[in-house]
Amino acid sequence: MKRFTLFLLLLATSMIFSYAQQEGKWVAQGNDLLPQDYFTWDLSAVSEKVVWALMRKDVGESIECKLIRSVDGGSTWKITDLNSIAPNYVVGLFAISDSVAWITTENNATVQRGIFKTTNRGETWVQQYSVLAR
Repeated sequence: MKRFTLFLLLLATSMIFSYAQQEGKWVAQGNDLLPQDYFTWDLSAVSEKVVWALMRKDVGESIECKLIRSVDGGSTWKITDLNSIAPNYVVGLFAISDSVAWITTENNATVQRGIFKTTNRGETWVQQYSVLAR
C-alpha cells in the first residue's frame, strides 16, 4: 500500500508539470487553478497544445472531481465541474481531441461502473456503458 501511495504521489506531482523542449526545463502549469486539497488523478495529453487532466478531492467518504483542459499548451486552462455525473466519481480519463474524451466512473455504494463520453469539451457527458462490478 505504501508503494502504491508513493507511486500516486509521484505520478500526481509529475503530471502538473510540462516540459519546455526549447529550454530543457520543467515548467509548472495550472498549479493555482484549484484549491490545494485537489490533486491530479489522471492526465491525457492529446498533443503539445491539448491537455486534459482529472483533478480529485477527498471529502470524507465522498470524492469531488473536476476536469481541467488546455488547448494552448497550458497557457490558459478551463475548469469543468463533474458534479453532473454524481453520485459516481471519476476514476479515469482518455481524450483524443480538444473536444472528445471519455471518462470511467465508479460508485462504491451501488457497485456501479460506467463509461461516459463528451463531444463538446466536457460541457455534457453521455453514458456509453454501465456494468455492475462483482
